Amino acid sequence: MIPFLLGLKFKATALVPLALALIALKTWKALTLGLLSMVLSGAMILFKLTKPKIAYEVVHYGHPPIEHPPHWDNAAHGPYRAYRK
Repeated sequence: MIPFLLGLKFKATALVPLALALIALKTWKALTLGLLSMVLSGAMILFKLTKPKIAYEVVHYGHPPIEHPPHWDNAAHGPYRAYRK
């Protein structure tokens, strides 16, 4: 039983620092990516605020009249009968 416990202790003393190093590496990576995203967001905001404003005018043109065949207008049972005047 003693050799088993000694082996377990040796394994724990070897693996705990590795696990802590892995956690530290993941934490460093997360902090670095967070800082990078904050810097990029700030750069995008500055770019958007300093870009010259350009005003566009939207002109709406009416669509040309559509010529329907005559049988569309006078069909009493057609699909457009509810829209007739």
